[in-house]
Amino acid sequence: MNPELTKQIIRHIYNCLGVKLPGIDMANYSIMQPEFILPYKISFEDGEQNDIWGVQLDMDHEMIKIVLADCSQDGVPEYALLVAVRDAPSYAAYLCYNEFGQDEDIKPMIACSLQQGSWAECSVFLQATFLSGMEKLREINTKFENLKEPEEPYKYLINFINFYQETFQ
Repeated sequence: MNPELTKQIIRHIYNCLGVKLPGIDMANYSIMQPEFILPYKISFEDGEQNDIWGVQLDMDHEMIKIVLADCSQDGVPEYALLVAVRDAPSYAAYLCYNEFGQDEDIKPMIACSLQQGSWAECSVFLQATFLSGMEKLREINTKFENLKEPEEPYKYLINFINFYQETFQ
């Protein structure tokens, strides 16, 4: 895997969704709008809690559900993303944006879901496929809607975050 390439792919995907990272041009719309905040929070050992956003959209008669968790701590932007389409593997991405090069141990990751809730890191080919799909969302400029029934995508996102932590810690 090429961590720098993975990081750039994730940054581009986050840009497509309007995720607020330093140095990224904001889209006209953003998943991080207050109306998309879910009733769930991501909790940390120190008791801090951050927001989780969720949207859905219809693309070619397929419902796509997207959930984003703010995993930031100590002022360093850090986000986990899940993109789920019914009857297809889910993709997830994790990126810690540290502009000063600290915490080099925090690696970017793109993964896809397997059976029974397990995950596998994506090859560069699968990362490019994910990027292509997200770019298509931006090209057709589909409007985000509030996520209905967020429980399952939320659970998948938490499962992915646990996979990420087990892999790199």
